[in-house]
Amino acid sequence: MSDSDSREVPGLTAEINSSLSAVWGRYATVRPKGAETEISDNVVRCTFTDSVKSFEQGMSEDADAGENGHGRTVTTYERDASAAVAKATHRRVLAFISKHDEKTDAATEVFILDSAPQRTVRVRDHRTAN
Repeated sequence: MSDSDSREVPGLTAEINSSLSAVWGRYATVRPKGAETEISDNVVRCTFTDSVKSFEQGMSEDADAGENGHGRTVTTYERDASAAVAKATHRRVLAFISKHDEKTDAATEVFILDSAPQRTVRVRDHRTAN
């Protein structure tokens, strides 16, 4: 998705921010305090501020709950986050890279998207038409 593609879809970054913040909130104890999304070609990068500690706490609480927990794992988070980005962009997520920095309490989530579908134009060959 090029920069021009992101401008063609009003509110796409806001939609991704909102969707990913909601997913994050289901796995953490609270939604992130700040979120910023950048879209460039086939890459979506979302940075959450003041968020890693709450995510770690939420995941720890679920693990401590054992079978009575909500089934929240890193794998289900990755699946849900990728699904949110795929839904917003209408493109398949090929890869997901997550980096959580406890020192700065910031998380960076990077999604690599499939290429945008190419438009095809059908040309009718008048020589074969009767």
